[in-house]
Amino acid sequence: MSYIIQFVNQGTPVNFCLGATSTAANAPVTLSLLQGASRPTTQWNLDPTSGLIMLASTATQPIPLYLTIPGTGIVQGAQLIIAPFVIGSLLQSWNWLGSAQRITSNAPPSTYCVDNNACTLSAGNKVQIWPNTGACQQWQFIPVPALQKALAVDAT
Repeated sequence: MSYIIQFVNQGTPVNFCLGATSTAANAPVTLSLLQGASRPTTQWNLDPTSGLIMLASTATQPIPLYLTIPGTGIVQGAQLIIAPFVIGSLLQSWNWLGSAQRITSNAPPSTYCVDNNACTLSAGNKVQIWPNTGACQQWQFIPVPALQKALAVDAT
């Protein structure tokens, strides 16, 4: 099942979500305007067993793309990207289970989260890796079928 990962600003879900700038390898991950459920760059497949978060529209490509911390280790403030799977890489492994609504990296030290830079509510704003310290790190997961159903009801 695919999900929209919606940004939650100080406890309130807003009209922005996690998105990739394209479906190409190494595309930056940014804050995207939440525009329904059909945008291929804002739907994600979540695997809680492996901790992988895959851009859903790349699932049928020969090389699917995953939410990734670039480089060889955590660098505070690095913009997240989508990249091909690397066997054993904790830079692509995430934990989103729990009540804190955070997406925490499993790479050591596992105290870094997916962060909307400066909590800026603007499409294209950098989504980065940042210490688990603030309000700019809250996200909620909306199943795409539930969103499609809600949008259909709103349209009638």
